[in-house]
Amino acid sequence: MATDQRTTSPALTPDARRLLLGAELFQAISLLERAAPEATPLGHGNGRGEAIALAGQVTLAFAPSDVAAVRALGAEAESGADASPRAGAPATGAETSSSTGAASTASDELPRWKLTTPVMALAGATGPLPLPMAELLLQRRAQRDMAPLDFLDIFHHRWLSFLYRGRKQHRAGLQWEPPAQRPLARVLDAVAGLGLARGAAGPAGETMWLRDGALLGPAPRSLARLEGLLADRLGLAVRGRGFVGGWLDLGDAQVSVLGRPGRAGMAGAADGDGRRHATGMRGLGRQAVLGQGAVLGRRAWNDDAGIALRVGPIPADRWDGFLPGGAELARLQWLAGRHVQQQLDLTVELQPAAEGRARAATLGRSRLGWHGWLAGGAAKRELPPVTLRLGPAASTPAHAAAASTAAHPNATAPTAT
Repeated sequence: MATDQRTTSPALTPDARRLLLGAELFQAISLLERAAPEATPLGHGNGRGEAIALAGQVTLAFAPSDVAAVRALGAEAESGADASPRAGAPATGAETSSSTGAASTASDELPRWKLTTPVMALAGATGPLPLPMAELLLQRRAQRDMAPLDFLDIFHHRWLSFLYRGRKQHRAGLQWEPPAQRPLARVLDAVAGLGLARGAAGPAGETMWLRDGALLGPAPRSLARLEGLLADRLGLAVRGRGFVGGWLDLGDAQVSVLGRPGRAGMAGAADGDGRRHATGMRGLGRQAVLGQGAVLGRRAWNDDAGIALRVGPIPADRWDGFLPGGAELARLQWLAGRHVQQQLDLTVELQPAAEGRARAATLGRSRLGWHGWLAGGAAKRELPPVTLRLGPAASTPAHAAAASTAAHPNATAPTAT
């Protein structure tokens, strides 16, 4: 099965080139470019080193398709694999290229194919030039004087290359490069804030995927999309719960301080003209007016302090990674921080899978409640979850992981005893 970077483009066989005669112009150009991925893309240079030379078809007849002929040039022509409406017939008109100056041009800068198309041709039945001019060009071509046609092909190649480049930026089917190098990928990265362009990476080089843009792009970001993101990246069931309350520590300026004897008087603040305006009684201290900021204690309860995520059931072979200090837990916290992007406390409930149980004799070094549980009469029921409080979701997961590793150094498979 192909990876995200796709497979190597196969060589374009002669039979495949003949199929291009009935193809749409942009599709034919895209197929030819895929056969020469090392060449300069059309519309990005001065024409040297590009895989295709675009030429206009000059004819007074009706054009039945976008592609009139595809002819191999240089080393490709040695195989004799040309695609034309009449196989074996001598090439005429724009299908024949001038050999003047070919010896002085480096072989690696020559186009590999020449594609003739009636689209936006200057001369002909549908061109802007007068018909007598088209007849003159046909007469010169019959005399094997290709200079006028080669001159017009300079303009044909230039604006058809720009037309293809502009269409390629907005049509995903024409973008055959790796996904991370496509124009649409750069737009999706900027809109969704994936951080691919600036190299944002998490634990072990973890990066966001392009398909994650559908979950990170729309605003506001919801808990349901966070569940989908984690379930897709971890391959496990994830259920979220919002409005998980918690205590918030108050700063020194927010703690109530009662006034002391001998400090009574008016307190004020000076304005621009030096006058002072009364803001309260010094004798009342700080934050000491009932109903206007007075608090009891140094903490306050916040009903929306964080969120909780229940992950699992987690297989026995992956349990170690979700324990404090594990790579899976660090990745989970990093992904949650990329989605939440605000200071919300993250609580993770790890649900071990029921399979993989072992007796106490096979446990080795383990900790009760982390890797082992007393079975009792609950041997057939699901194991109790392990709850971890990881702090703010938008913080760096390395801090919580490092602190938890020191407190819980043991890690084995989840079992029940």
